[in-house]
Amino acid sequence: MISIKVFFVTFLGETQTVTAHVHRTIHNFNLFPSDKKNDLEKERIGIIATRLYIFLTLVGLIILGFYTSFSKRGHTFTVEWPSLLQFEELHSMHSSTLNCPCSRFSMSYARIMSLSPRYHSICSSEYLEEHWLSYFGQVELDIESILLLSTDFRITGQSFFDLMRILCETSRETIENALRVFRSNRLVTMNALSRSQFNIETMTRMKQFEKRTITSFVDLIKLVRSSIQTNQLADEAWTNVEPSSQYNNETSKWSFRFRSRAFRTNSCSCAVSNQCTHPVGFYFQTDTSRSQPNITVPGLVLGCYTIDSLLLSTLECFYDKQCVKLVVDNYDFDVVGLVRPLNSHAVQIEPLRNENSRFYPNTTINEIFSQLFVEDWINSSNFTSYYTRCEPTQCTYTIGKHISLTYMLTMMLGFYGGLSAILEIVLPSIVKVILQQWPKRKKRIQLNNFNNITTDTIMDSSSKEPSHSSKNISEKLLSLNLFESERSSTEKRFLHKEIIATRIYIFLFILCLIAAIIYSGPFSNETKLTEKKSPTMNIVHDLHQKNISSLSCPCSKVAIPYSRFLSIKLDYHSICSSEYVSPLYSINLLKKNDSLSLALSTHYRVLRSLCQSSHRFIKNAEEVFGTRELISIETLTRSSFDFQIQAIKVCINIILK
Repeated sequence: MISIKVFFVTFLGETQTVTAHVHRTIHNFNLFPSDKKNDLEKERIGIIATRLYIFLTLVGLIILGFYTSFSKRGHTFTVEWPSLLQFEELHSMHSSTLNCPCSRFSMSYARIMSLSPRYHSICSSEYLEEHWLSYFGQVELDIESILLLSTDFRITGQSFFDLMRILCETSRETIENALRVFRSNRLVTMNALSRSQFNIETMTRMKQFEKRTITSFVDLIKLVRSSIQTNQLADEAWTNVEPSSQYNNETSKWSFRFRSRAFRTNSCSCAVSNQCTHPVGFYFQTDTSRSQPNITVPGLVLGCYTIDSLLLSTLECFYDKQCVKLVVDNYDFDVVGLVRPLNSHAVQIEPLRNENSRFYPNTTINEIFSQLFVEDWINSSNFTSYYTRCEPTQCTYTIGKHISLTYMLTMMLGFYGGLSAILEIVLPSIVKVILQQWPKRKKRIQLNNFNNITTDTIMDSSSKEPSHSSKNISEKLLSLNLFESERSSTEKRFLHKEIIATRIYIFLFILCLIAAIIYSGPFSNETKLTEKKSPTMNIVHDLHQKNISSLSCPCSKVAIPYSRFLSIKLDYHSICSSEYVSPLYSINLLKKNDSLSLALSTHYRVLRSLCQSSHRFIKNAEEVFGTRELISIETLTRSSFDFQIQAIKVCINIILK
């Protein structure tokens, strides 16, 4: 028991001794020892400088450690000659930073996309074949004994189906010609597009082609219709005009002229509108042109002209088997035994099929024709072919990673080395100056608070203090010694050499610092790459203003449609929006039925037609113009962009003139 107590007491004594030794060692730890062992003042300065050194070093290392642990560095990786599979994998993982420049910037549409139309069933049906058209041929046994009205289906049907066949063939030829031009166009891409971007790009271009092709052709047909109506040409079936005779009492002569036909069913005049209609069907031979058909063919109407009759009609009868039978069975209506038998193929003709059609049976032919008889467009794009043609030589992408432990330690060691070198030089001198100035400052404060000192004395001391202080500073600078040794304190010649060495050291240090600043400053020829991610318009403009010869701002999209940055607004002549070109004004003139009013009606009708044609032409031209693209690899300066716009405006003015 006694031995345990002795051991415990001994252990406590040794622990206290070790603790006291450690405390004394830490308290007196000095990284800046003096050459003079008994110089307590310098020892004190060294201990304080050591504590500041350790504190500042730890604070600096902690701050640097936190900064480097939370910061990320961009690591750029390069993949040479990436395959399609590699490209898609890279894009799925690094889409925001992936950059794969194409080795070939442009490629024809024929290489990368396919487009073909599927037409309406009427264009490939038996109704446009010769055996059905024989229904309307010269099939009378005795021409003298048959007198059918020109509005009878057996007469008007011939031109109806002939024109239908012509429009189908014309639509097909128009689309084929447009497709040849479309396939020769080129897609321009500076960087490889992703599969989704490629699909969007190709789909947009194909939709633009469909719309542009249809619009341009339909507008042409509208222009033809407008021209025919404006010139009031007489149809061979006299559906738009009717003869009129008038007796002149003064000359005792009859005058013969045509006048626009008025459709009694809806009080519509072909002189004003091309929407006038009359039902089509089968008539008795004794009927007149003002009679209603005895048997009506559903969906078919008679218009001012053959093209109006066709476009305003529907094909609903030819989708219905019973209606087709009605037409076939009434082939010899009111002329039984006076016509040859109908062709056997025509008798057995099948109705149209409505499967997989986007048009309803009661859809007007005008709506079907406005799509060039196209049911749908079969389109496809070949991304593999596009990528093969693009063939990027390399792909680069950037990954932001946390700084590695090795790099962090390297940075901290470098930081410690630089900070340590600076603190070893600066800290002892700073501490020495502070310790020397602190008692003086304390003494001045005490003197200022002492009430027995007169104002004059204070003024004198304050006036002398600056000169005394500046004198002390100059003396300290002249006697500055960074290489102080124990030997210099006894021999003045060593002290003088150390002061000279200090001055040379400071001079060389300042000289090297100036040289480093000049080398890395304005006189340096070193190329410095500065990159700005997603710069705004103002930043790009400011960079261009600086006239930097090596400035490069590549566009993310090389081809930009005009519609994105340019709009056109036209002011039409006031006549096109006046009441003179309204249909109502022409109708009122026609009602007057005098020569001047009829002439003015024709004049204003022509004006209305020209205004409408101009509107259609310009609207179509605007749509085509908006799909054209400005190709620019680099971002244009504002002046270059304005120059391009002015050139485009000149082209527009030339086209309009």
